[in-house]
Amino acid sequence: MKKDDIVITFSNIGQSKSYNLSSFIQKFIEYFAIFIVFVLSISFVFLTYLNNKVDKLVLLNQEQTIKIAKKKKEFDKLDDNLEELKTIVGINTDDMQEIIKKATLDNLSRTQKLQMLRIVPSGNPVKKINISSPFGWRVHPVKKTKTFHKGIDLAIARGSKLFATADGVVKYVQNQNKGSYGRRVILAHNYGFETAFGHLKSVTVNVGDFIQKGQLIGYTGNSGRSTGPHVHYEVLHAKKVLNPYNFMNWSIKNYEMLFTQERKVNWDSLVQTLARQNKMATMIEKSGAIKKEQQGEENVQ
Repeated sequence: MKKDDIVITFSNIGQSKSYNLSSFIQKFIEYFAIFIVFVLSISFVFLTYLNNKVDKLVLLNQEQTIKIAKKKKEFDKLDDNLEELKTIVGINTDDMQEIIKKATLDNLSRTQKLQMLRIVPSGNPVKKINISSPFGWRVHPVKKTKTFHKGIDLAIARGSKLFATADGVVKYVQNQNKGSYGRRVILAHNYGFETAFGHLKSVTVNVGDFIQKGQLIGYTGNSGRSTGPHVHYEVLHAKKVLNPYNFMNWSIKNYEMLFTQERKVNWDSLVQTLARQNKMATMIEKSGAIKKEQQGEENVQ
């Protein structure tokens, strides 16, 4: 046995056993014990750090909750004061929304209004207006049952000119006399609007053609399921049918009329979008003018 060896003896009654541990094993046990103590110390420090962080986060959350509750009380108080003010001056919520909408529309320039009258269906698709069947519930002239009329029927002589009511592109053409509407054409316009024309004699445009407001798109007739010469005219937005009569009467003279009569369209959003686009176009135009001016100065130099 070496001098630095460790002897471990196990004994019981009548016998005993001894084991020698070399200095290498002894060192290994010592270092391992030190390592375990180190790991436990680091773990304790880290857990203490995490615990402090959690306590701080809990405290911060409580403070934020208190602040949010205070702000909510302030907003509730402001809302109560606003409702009280509305009651005093005699304005209800719907009236207030109409005032805000009117203020938005009043800020539009004449150019912006004329732009909307080109991109949104407006005016009459034929020169002479004679409404034979309005929009809404009616007794179908052929089926003799109560059905919802999705458009408006305009009685007019066969072969009369039919015009587009807004700028757009031809989405669909049916040049054969079949189905309920016979020969028909559908135009797609900006911002989700569509117009459809049925019972035509002929269509003069093709799918994919770009169309300008007032452009000839066909001739009226009596095709399809019809009791006499007329054109069936529809106006849709986001697949919702709208009353074409409101759009037919819409012009620069009664510009605000449509926004109060047709509530299925989010006019505020559309107006704001147009305003942003016009602002962007103006900025681009000014930027181009500045660049041309700078280039001119460089050429002079």
